[in-house]
Amino acid sequence: MAVAESTLTEREIPREVLPEEIRNRFFPAEVEDISGQSVWACMQCGTCSGSCQFAQEMDHTPRRIMEMVRTGLREQVLASRAIWYCASCYSCTVRCPRGIQVTRVMMALKSLALRAGHVNPRDDAPAFYESFLRVLRLFGRVHEPTLVAAYALRTRPTRVLGMMPMALGLVRRGRMAPLPDRAPGLAEVRRLMEAVEKVRGSESAGAREVALRSAGCPQAVRAARREEVALR
Repeated sequence: MAVAESTLTEREIPREVLPEEIRNRFFPAEVEDISGQSVWACMQCGTCSGSCQFAQEMDHTPRRIMEMVRTGLREQVLASRAIWYCASCYSCTVRCPRGIQVTRVMMALKSLALRAGHVNPRDDAPAFYESFLRVLRLFGRVHEPTLVAAYALRTRPTRVLGMMPMALGLVRRGRMAPLPDRAPGLAEVRRLMEAVEKVRGSESAGAREVALRSAGCPQAVRAARREEVALR
């Protein structure tokens, strides 16, 4: 289906009707829309790469990832293992001379990679994110035993056995609750997460705005549009 670029802006074109090469051209805007950060503000100084404790494990350094996003290398970036090595330590964000929150860009890329199916089944990181989200939806807060059990079932169930001595010690010392406790605002948490799911399912910015307006909690959901990657 042909799209008249002269009459539609990049934020109005439904991405599902665009050929791959045009979707890639809009990749920087897509990342900026989710992360709330300007990838064009990056001056490629390499401070983020020099600050990253896992840069040596990455197939592309953070500096290179930022440039690949701007170049529109969508498939290569989303298939990269570099985004999953990001530990969200915020060292790059604190030291960036242009004030770019590179960590949020990495979070946005993780969200897009999951959405596009660019997930290595051997990688534990996506399984942990999914398990965290499920526990949050169940209780409105993190319950460590449930999180570990859900994570282990998605990856290697036998790892639970090795964690049992430490878990029992934490429970005996009162450092970890054996049973989950539901958060007082659980209904609001679930409503927020449902709104985020609606936003995530809308590829065009126009459709996202419709989902936000119809979600029932405009201010919280509008914030969730920026923070959806933290839940993913």
